[in-house]
Amino acid sequence: MYIRMKHYEKAEKYILEDLEGVKRVGDKYMTAQGYHYIGWLYKNKGNNETAKEYLTRAYNLHNSIGA
Repeated sequence: MYIRMKHYEKAEKYILEDLEGVKRVGDKYMTAQGYHYIGWLYKNKGNNETAKEYLTRAYNLHNSIGA
């Protein structure tokens, strides 16, 4: 929601916090989702290189788990 409202700092803070949490517990599906959301955030901020890196991570992890 913060991304759509263009509150990018809040969005980044919460996405990165959540991403670290799901990585810590080993939830690969939600980790891939986190990569997707942070990639979308960077795309909206105009940082296409970083967006591409995270969206590629999301794609590869989703594929590796069959999602």
